[in-house]
Amino acid sequence: MEIASSYKFGSNALFVSQKLRENGLNSIIKDEPNADYPFQVLVTENDLETAKPLIEKLKIIETDLDPESEGYLSGYNEWNDKMYDPGHYTGGKIEHWFYNKDIWKYIAPIYLLGGTGVIGMVIFGNMSISFETGMWVTLYLFVGGSMLWQLKNRKRKK
Repeated sequence: MEIASSYKFGSNALFVSQKLRENGLNSIIKDEPNADYPFQVLVTENDLETAKPLIEKLKIIETDLDPESEGYLSGYNEWNDKMYDPGHYTGGKIEHWFYNKDIWKYIAPIYLLGGTGVIGMVIFGNMSISFETGMWVTLYLFVGGSMLWQLKNRKRKK
C-alpha cells in the first residue's frame, strides 16, 4: 500500500477514502499520532496513478476545519443552559400564552361548542355514542361551563 495523501484531520481522510471507494478504488486510513499530518490515505500501487487526480479534484482545505474557531463546545454549553428560555435562539417574541393569563375566556366557547356539537350529532344525526365518547363530551361541557361561570363571576365583582 502506498500513501496517496496525508491530512491533519481525520474527517478529511475519511471523506477522501469514501470518494475513492465510490470510484472503485480500495483505500484504507492509517493513523500516525506523532506526525504533522497524522491521517494518511493508503491505496494499492496499481491504483495510485488513478487516485491522485481524483484527490486533487476534491480540493480539500485543511484550515477550514479548525475546531477552536467554531467554538462548538461553547455553543453547545450555551444551548444546554438556555434551551428552555422561550425565544432565545429564534430571536422571536415570547408567545402570548406565557404572559397573558386571560386567554382562557376565549377557549371556553371552543370547549362548549365542541361538546354541544357532538351531542347535536348524536341527537340529530342518528350517530351512536360509546361510553368513552360520552365521558369526553361531559368533560368538554364541564370545563367550558366552569370557565364561563368563572368569567361571569369575575365580571360581576368588577
